[in-house]
Amino acid sequence: MKITQTNTPDDFKKLDIYEFHQLWFNEALTDRQMAKKFGVTLEEVKEKRKSFGLNWFNSAMLFV
Repeated sequence: MKITQTNTPDDFKKLDIYEFHQLWFNEALTDRQMAKKFGVTLEEVKEKRKSFGLNWFNSAMLFV
């Protein structure tokens, strides 16, 4: 899937855990794809995901 920047870095800063989860787990965007979509660095996405405590295991639990 080709990803283009459709959001701003400010939009990324405003993401809450549920919106982040929707993009990362439900829409299956990788950290790299999310970085490109919001015009932020890969490290910023990783830091935000870790700050929410999301990994594949507990992300699946949120889904249930």
